[in-house]
Amino acid sequence: MEKAVVKLQAPAPIPQEATFTDILERTRSRLESLIRNNPDAVMEISGRYEITRPVALAIKSFIRDTILAIGGSVRFTVSQPQVIEETQELTVKVECLISLPSGQVIEESALGSCSMGEISAKNKKNIRTYHDAVATAETRALKRLIEHILGEDVINRLILEVKGSFEPQDKEELIRRILERVRKINEERQKKGKKPLTVRFFIEEARKRGWIKSEGNSLEGLTEDELKKILKGI
Repeated sequence: MEKAVVKLQAPAPIPQEATFTDILERTRSRLESLIRNNPDAVMEISGRYEITRPVALAIKSFIRDTILAIGGSVRFTVSQPQVIEETQELTVKVECLISLPSGQVIEESALGSCSMGEISAKNKKNIRTYHDAVATAETRALKRLIEHILGEDVINRLILEVKGSFEPQDKEELIRRILERVRKINEERQKKGKKPLTVRFFIEEARKRGWIKSEGNSLEGLTEDELKKILKGI
């Protein structure tokens, strides 16, 4: 479970005539402060660092409060999670509609996903797998939405500066993680009386999505980059 390390902070007074550019700059500064000054603001998930849910929600609140402070309006909408039965992957869509006093309207949306197997792999005794998978997917969607609004890959840039790269370094480790993930997915499927999925199934799905170009149906025949894409996607 993620630690509630982020205290909500009201935006500093902002002039009514402030532009959207001013708002974005304040938001970037707040985000940078959260990531640099809170050791638990970033956590490792499936071989890479991501901001925690409290950080994503704090930035969402900061954007909302700043827009309201200058007389604008903002609405965030979270869709019901969609489930891909074959892979037990959940997808959530987050949308944002911002209206400024100047009449400018900004609309952005983003998708986030998380598989049930990914959550189970972290904690075998987790009885809140579905709930935690939905929360993770929503956090990822919100992170991407924030980056769309800010107009740059600011979150990953800050994470890289603070934490550095965190990815499996060799094929053996990547294959081990993929096989463990597949095992967890099949455990969940077995509980529901469903047939297990083979490694070949996931390779074929990755090929359909354009993640891999290599021929063959074994993990050993894939490149490290292709294995990373499969690991991230299941």
